[in-house]
Amino acid sequence: MKWSPVLFAFLCIYNPIQAHSQADQPKPEVRVYETVGDRRLTAHIFREEGLARDKAAPVIILLHGGGWSRGTPEWVYSNARRYASYGAVAVAVEYRLCDQANITPLDTMADVSDLVLWLRDNERRGTPADNCSRKIPSDSPPLGG
Repeated sequence: MKWSPVLFAFLCIYNPIQAHSQADQPKPEVRVYETVGDRRLTAHIFREEGLARDKAAPVIILLHGGGWSRGTPEWVYSNARRYASYGAVAVAVEYRLCDQANITPLDTMADVSDLVLWLRDNERRGTPADNCSRKIPSDSPPLGG
């Protein structure tokens, strides 16, 4: 049988063994990290199943793309699950979106900065919010703007 390049590429990208419905996927722990006015901003925290909360683990923050003006933490859930499967604590962050009038990209960046402070504060207090390490990298598709 002769393989066509298109069929081969499809089989490489779509692996039916790894295909799962959304219902089968682990759900994140959703915690409020900041309240701005009446808006509650949340951190969607993914951990490896069975990871003890008192055990230190690397933490990575995942920002969704969308040019600061659209998007949700759910956009990066698949990446968060992958990082968690490697033993990291992956945090998909909700931040305020730009409307160019009241909320600017600086406000959205301030929200992310507040998330980092929240993660570090939880680590210092030894609370079970996260298994933080000292350095917190981030991952994001292009944010644009």
